[in-house]
Amino acid sequence: MSEEAINLSMTLCNLIVLPLFMPLNIAVIWILITKPEFKSRTAYTIIFAIAVLDCFHMITTFVAGIFNLAPEMLSELFGRYTSCMRNGYLFSIPILEFLLAVNRLLIILRVQGSIRGTKLLKLLRTSLYKIVTAPSEAMITENA
Repeated sequence: MSEEAINLSMTLCNLIVLPLFMPLNIAVIWILITKPEFKSRTAYTIIFAIAVLDCFHMITTFVAGIFNLAPEMLSELFGRYTSCMRNGYLFSIPILEFLLAVNRLLIILRVQGSIRGTKLLKLLRTSLYKIVTAPSEAMITENA
């Protein structure tokens, strides 16, 4: 296969992602918004944030496909904007997935109720609290 054929097939895949998966993702978001049992759980809130970010990523993937087919159709500023959105997605998704994994681990440890699990739970809570509050405390000391 030539390089042009590979590039065209990648472009077509980029263009297919949005119409194929966006309706499914919107259905998941709709369920998470409308069902009250999903609103009160932290895990579902994180899943909702991931689903919304996935929608933005699908849009930027579609725009990348359009840019590959006809770069003159869209302005360079719009391309930079979608590139920034894509980079924001790539930065935030691992953080959200880590939070979801920690949330699930905490639930598992809480259900088991063992002494080791309780100690690990306390260690994780204090460590995560320090990680989350350290940047804000550093900002407070800088501003003072």
